Amino acid sequence: GAEFTVKVMFALQNVNEVELAMEDTVEQKALREQKEQEYQRALFENRKILLVEDNNLNREIARILLKEQGFIVDEAVNGQEAVEKIAKAEDGEYALVLMDIQMPIMDGYEATKAIRDLDNRILANVPIVAMTANAFGEERQKAYACGMNGYVTKPIDINVLFETLKQIIE
Repeated sequence: GAEFTVKVMFALQNVNEVELAMEDTVEQKALREQKEQEYQRALFENRKILLVEDNNLNREIARILLKEQGFIVDEAVNGQEAVEKIAKAEDGEYALVLMDIQMPIMDGYEATKAIRDLDNRILANVPIVAMTANAFGEERQKAYACGMNGYVTKPIDINVLFETLKQIIE
């Protein structure tokens, strides 16, 4: 049943000082964001990506987003075309492949397996990121099991996409 009384003395801060501190925080945050964007742009600048997407509208949107970040974008409309482009590429020509999963002729899983089976080990190991509307866990596991290095869902969240690409390229 003891009772304690504690008195603490605090100095009142001037309202102007509080506002200045808040402005510094906002300015610091904006500066950090700007530096992060500059770093990301430098990381992506002039890196070639193979965008594999059968839907014209999805491909156009992805192309625009990628080019705005400095990527050089090559395109394929199905998995078979993607495999052919990778097989004919120079070593290191592509920084990575953005691979749709559901496509005609050859789907993204089959294309990834075919790329991983190429004789040229440098080309066979190009990073591949799945792009799919299917967000189920088993689909993600299937993508990684067939040799994909990343997984983003549609509709594409550009922050998630660019963070995934950044992690892979770094």
